[in-house]
Amino acid sequence: SGGVYVPLSPDYPIDRIITVIQNCGAKKILADSKVLTESFIEKISTLTAIDHIIVMDKVADPNSMIEKFSPSEDGIEVDLPEIVNYTHIMSMPSTLSGVVVKSSDLAYMIYTSGST
Repeated sequence: SGGVYVPLSPDYPIDRIITVIQNCGAKKILADSKVLTESFIEKISTLTAIDHIIVMDKVADPNSMIEKFSPSEDGIEVDLPEIVNYTHIMSMPSTLSGVVVKSSDLAYMIYTSGST
């Protein structure tokens, strides 16, 4: 498939979520709109590897969700990943050219608290 699923609970502390996203090298985030808090948007804007946040619940205009946050650093607008509606997934290619999938490739990655 060329991708790995990394499930995260919105109940995790925001810093834990950001650490996992950084550690696993995520490029896309699938999330419900309730996850897109001001704190999340501000912290995610520092992760340059993220190119899309895909909002999985029905929101007419996902980009309007971040207008109220307007994250900035010293008055300079922060470059955010593109926020798109879940229907965007349908326009993505179903296969990736040049990607060779082997049986040893990851399908999902689970992060634990470290106590298990």
